[in-house]
Amino acid sequence: MASWTSLPPEIRRMVFQAALSRNPFPTAPVLATVSREWQDFFERSTFKDLALTNGDLCTFASAIKGNVFRLGYIRTLRLRINLMPYSSRLQGTNESATNITQNNRIFTQAIAVLLKVLSLWRGDYGGLELELDARSPSDCRYFNFIHELHDDFLFRFQDEDELFDAVKRFYQKRHEETKNEWCLRSGIRTTFLNHLLSLNYTPMQRLRGEHLELKPSLIKRGWAYSQVVRNLPATPIVKGLVIRRAAPRLIALESLGKIIRESFAALEFFSYSTSMEHTDDKERDFLDG
Repeated sequence: MASWTSLPPEIRRMVFQAALSRNPFPTAPVLATVSREWQDFFERSTFKDLALTNGDLCTFASAIKGNVFRLGYIRTLRLRINLMPYSSRLQGTNESATNITQNNRIFTQAIAVLLKVLSLWRGDYGGLELELDARSPSDCRYFNFIHELHDDFLFRFQDEDELFDAVKRFYQKRHEETKNEWCLRSGIRTTFLNHLLSLNYTPMQRLRGEHLELKPSLIKRGWAYSQVVRNLPATPIVKGLVIRRAAPRLIALESLGKIIRESFAALEFFSYSTSMEHTDDKERDFLDG
């Protein structure tokens, strides 16, 4: 019987691809533990499309520091920054000064860790697309009629040829759930939701909240990434930046401009989607360059 190492590379790659296509087990991270050769192949699949929360960033940092080459495997990195939760009692109120400070601290810490890790890349070609999204975990609970707030809206790890079917199934499912929950006729439901989405509806202002700001002053100097916040590192690996309309909480333009100017200098494309009726003159000027 031929040994594994005696098989031609083409045959071994076919075995890898066949193993990877098996669903749901074994997973790529498990297969990567078999040997060094298996690790190299399956980590490329594991790291190709990453969807992280700010709670995952320390683990992500450790994984990259253990092998910086893993950065080169990433093509899409989606980071969701989970902000402070709130109760139903606070749903109809604006954010307090304390809550705003806490959210800015969470945002600043997440950006600091992310930029530090991405700055470790030393590749000559390639790069990744970064998608930023910030929201409170309470948003989906109290605004579940907004389809895009649901976790499965990101269609994580969908192949391109499966994406359109996934989008169709997602909206069909959410449409039925919303219709059954509200028990409203189509026209009445549309009028009702338009009212909820109006600028004058206080709970929607809670959903959008205050724009997030980089605040180095909120970070203690003894923290491992405190210097990163004060001197943002260059991250040439970031070739694309995406901020979708589905993200309810936007980044303050001054902070976003600082990040792009100091860290994303190698940016090749920038997609910034927001509802025009919610876009003020300052945002329009920013987007117009």
